[in-house]
Amino acid sequence: MLIQLCYASERIEHLNSDLLEDLSNILTKSKLFNQEQQIFGVLYYANGFFFQCLEGEKSQVEALFVKIQDDKRHHKIKLYRTVIIDEINFKSWSMKYVEKNTCIERFFHKRGKKSFSL
Repeated sequence: MLIQLCYASERIEHLNSDLLEDLSNILTKSKLFNQEQQIFGVLYYANGFFFQCLEGEKSQVEALFVKIQDDKRHHKIKLYRTVIIDEINFKSWSMKYVEKNTCIERFFHKRGKKSFSL
């Protein structure tokens, strides 16, 4: 059974942690792991927050989400939804840094949020 799982979290900044290094590490490890597990998705990062949708077989996606919940770079993890899907919507893994005044930022503004956040 294919599912889509979407969540958001706040980034925990460590004393010796660099944002670009963290994002690069996440992308590098995720590409290999997700390819092996046939997990697809999209990850956005902006203003100290992550938003991610993962798609794939239920058992693999749920196992990955457990690992994400244990990741020391995240806290205040909020699961938005898990739904059954008929087909994969995200055919490749990608990450995008969401800058101010982008379409996504405007999307949040229209919904009464001042910025991309939980």
